[in-house]
Amino acid sequence: VGLPGRTEQSDLRHAIFGGNGDCSRPVLAPTDVAECYCLTGTALQLAAAFQTPVVLLLDGYLATCQEDVSWQPCAPYCSIEATEAPPLPAPGEYRRYRLGPSGISPVSVPGQAGYGFTATGMEHDERGRPSDSGSNHAAMAAKRHRKLEVLARSWPPPETAGPEGPLELGVIAWGPVAGAAREALAELAAGGIAAGGLFPRLMWPVQAAAFRGFAARCRVLAVVELNFYGQFADLVELAVGRPVCRIVSLEGESLSPEWVFRELGRLLEPNGDGPGAPGPGNEESR
Repeated sequence: VGLPGRTEQSDLRHAIFGGNGDCSRPVLAPTDVAECYCLTGTALQLAAAFQTPVVLLLDGYLATCQEDVSWQPCAPYCSIEATEAPPLPAPGEYRRYRLGPSGISPVSVPGQAGYGFTATGMEHDERGRPSDSGSNHAAMAAKRHRKLEVLARSWPPPETAGPEGPLELGVIAWGPVAGAAREALAELAAGGIAAGGLFPRLMWPVQAAAFRGFAARCRVLAVVELNFYGQFADLVELAVGRPVCRIVSLEGESLSPEWVFRELGRLLEPNGDGPGAPGPGNEESR
């Protein structure tokens, strides 16, 4: 699906929710080449700390882009120390999937004497044994979701740009689209418009409190992305509790700052700031 070799941001929902069971997974999205390097290391750290798959979302633009970057060690994006696994108990008391407040369970080294456990792809109890108990399944599902809550608290607040205080227009953009949005916001600011941006790298779990704080400052709130429905816009609406304007493109090209500037400017025109517009089905938004 999609245009071969062209850029798109159409797999966000699949990256978060695709899979069996009611279990999502952390998803990261770099905005430039340097962050591809930094976030790859962070994703590996998170996968080990939270004992879960972590998806790093790239697109065609980042996969083929060339940039000069400073090849320096990257500071961790997340406080991994806050998510270390609990210490191992005595051998006879070891429960590999022990329920706990953080959702992160103790883990032994494979082959460690006295710390064996059953590993299965189906629902299991604290010792890893398959279980079809409804109460156990509910407890294990809640355990997995608690890990995401810990991650959302451990991850630093999303990058923001623009003036403090109330904003006429707030823009949320992710992946390489963030670069074009930053330049478009600079043009709007040069024209005297109070406009600001929010640029997350942690796509899931959404840091709802930070998004709500940003949204509360914005008269008009828009999400810019490269897919049909505005997949991240859906998640933002759930987080902030208000409709957002969707600015989308499906032409397989990286968005230019000029295009983003023009579309954002239209939201500020009379009758141009309705929720969800421009968006899919509105040919004038192309």
